[in-house]
Amino acid sequence: MKPFLSLSFFLFFTSIVVGQNMAEKLQAYEAQYPIEKVYIAHDRAYYSPGDTIWCQAYWLGGRTHLKFDAEPILFVEWYSPGGREVHKMSVKIKDGGASFEIPTALTDSSGIYQVRAYTQYQRNFD
Repeated sequence: MKPFLSLSFFLFFTSIVVGQNMAEKLQAYEAQYPIEKVYIAHDRAYYSPGDTIWCQAYWLGGRTHLKFDAEPILFVEWYSPGGREVHKMSVKIKDGGASFEIPTALTDSSGIYQVRAYTQYQRNFD
């Protein structure tokens, strides 16, 4: 019975020490490589050619979903249904958000367009 108790105490103690070490490593990693998220909201679900798309961008911390204090540049790209880049712009983020507009031409074809937004830091990761 004594060897069982000794072994149980040893396993329990080492798991606590290893767990604390892993938690410290995770906190150091999170401090070194913060997770950023960019959310884009727009005013309507459907648009006609020639409409202006009014957008609001939100730049948040990935773990807490709270705004960051920094003011980075947000790169916004607008892609046609065929994957061709139609419009590209840079927007300054202030107080965790930014407003911008995407103009559409009367000659634009109908279909599903895509908006891609990212910061310079996000370009470093997949």
